[in-house]
Amino acid sequence: MADHNQRYAALLKEIGSVAQAGDLLRAGALAEEALARGPGQPWLVNLVAFRCLESGEIERAVDLLTRARAQAPRDVFILNGLGVALKQQGRLPEAKEVFEVALRLDSRFAPAHYNMGTILEEQGEIEAARAAYEQAIGFEPNHAGALTALSTLAAQRGDYETARVYGERAGGSKPGERSVAAGLAFLAWARGEYGAARAMAEVALKQNPSDELARLMLARAAFQAGQSGEAKERAQGLLDTGCADADIRANAHALIADIADRAGDTKSAFAHYETAKRESAREYAPKFAATGLTRFVERAERAAEYFSRAPAEAWRAGAGGDSAPAAPRQHVFLMGFPRSGTTLLERCLAGHPAIVSMEERDVLADLKGQYFDPPDGFERFAALGREELDRYREDYWRACRAAAGNLEDRIFIDKLPLNTVFMAGYAKLFPAAKILFALRDPRDVVFSCFHNQFAMSPAMFEFSTLEGSARLYDAAMRIAAVCRTKLTLDLCEARYENLVRDFEGNLQSICDFLGIEWHDKMRDFAARARAAVPNTPSAVQLTRGLYDGSGQWRRYAEQMAPALPILAPWVKRFGYPEI
Repeated sequence: MADHNQRYAALLKEIGSVAQAGDLLRAGALAEEALARGPGQPWLVNLVAFRCLESGEIERAVDLLTRARAQAPRDVFILNGLGVALKQQGRLPEAKEVFEVALRLDSRFAPAHYNMGTILEEQGEIEAARAAYEQAIGFEPNHAGALTALSTLAAQRGDYETARVYGERAGGSKPGERSVAAGLAFLAWARGEYGAARAMAEVALKQNPSDELARLMLARAAFQAGQSGEAKERAQGLLDTGCADADIRANAHALIADIADRAGDTKSAFAHYETAKRESAREYAPKFAATGLTRFVERAERAAEYFSRAPAEAWRAGAGGDSAPAAPRQHVFLMGFPRSGTTLLERCLAGHPAIVSMEERDVLADLKGQYFDPPDGFERFAALGREELDRYREDYWRACRAAAGNLEDRIFIDKLPLNTVFMAGYAKLFPAAKILFALRDPRDVVFSCFHNQFAMSPAMFEFSTLEGSARLYDAAMRIAAVCRTKLTLDLCEARYENLVRDFEGNLQSICDFLGIEWHDKMRDFAARARAAVPNTPSAVQLTRGLYDGSGQWRRYAEQMAPALPILAPWVKRFGYPEI
């Protein structure tokens, strides 16, 4: 017994030293052992919960912290940890309430002020979020998270001097880390503010000359300023000095490709686009293409085959959905395929005062994991009863309100292009919803998916090759075609080429479909794109205004030859010229 107590006391001492040194993951592992040996002290539980959150065991973290709260209801550290865990589960109202309790107990507790700010910011309450972050640094002047958040908010409103001051207070980066200033340089570049991007990148490099993101941003800023020689030299310099970050390497190759494309050297450009994709694929293959894993494109093709033979009756039965309390007056899914014009449509429509939109939030990802990924998933989903469907609908609306705010009496647009592969599931869950379906020449779509760099995911991994991009496009369009044949869908096609050539005429047709009048603010999509945090290549492009990108594939027709036969049926079906 004495040995046991001595080991427990030694563990507590070691945990304290490790935590003080900043190695919280190691401290959490030791705390796990301590909990098995002695009393479940709240601070030990908090460390174990932190380790769970870092490893993705969110449910266990919530369970641990909920039980710890019952034992120590006035422990603000436990409350703060619980709030963070609930937030990661998407339970924002509950997390917000927990942080409020913590702040009532200790109004000077900076972490709770900061975390409250992150929720307010996510809910679109920017001024309230800023106030919360300022409270956090008022009580803890060097709180890096709050300083970084204030720096980012300042950059988003175009105040780069304030952003720089907060960024410098947040501190530079250590070797292998990215500084706040480098992140601000990326944000400025993505919003089309290239002078600010260069200035913030230079600040980042003063803090850390080896900051790879800052070096990339300087190269990108030079390219946008028309200084292709400097841009290529900087991008090549990143590659020649052994850039450690695979995403940065891929983006450096993509930039060199863009420089060659601008010069008309399509052969060299395509070679670098291919190299960029290989860099990304090599990095992410263990996660998305390991032996034994079913690739996203394979799951989509399996879904297309299933729906081609599935009885329509099983997917038409789905009463309810949009009649939920505080539901929007009109529910709209904006689908299609990445690079088909969905971002342009969403940013235009978001300017209408009657519309609230949610961009690129897969709020039913867990449901898809249960019913899209497994081979028998669609049969099981088709057999769900009203009670189970209603539970998924409630989960959906709760997540949408947390992300987009109040939806009542608004037209709510849920924009996620690849929702197309689960179109039948959305139609079953929400039979009263409208579908706005974006179309663009399939060859331009696939070429654009191939040559652009995306935040990696199972679906985006398929864009590593032209063939993978074309196969996924084919599967998605087959699913959409079958659903349009078998199901009763309230669907409107929106063609990219028509929109960019007759902007107001085509937007007016979409307004008619949605049952709203034209509003002049829909023209201001570029300003909205600059004000938002860009999360797709399309969002970055829209900061520059309306641009007709049709026909780009023609310059690369020779290199696209392997993908063209896969796309040919859709080129013909959608009425695009064969050559």
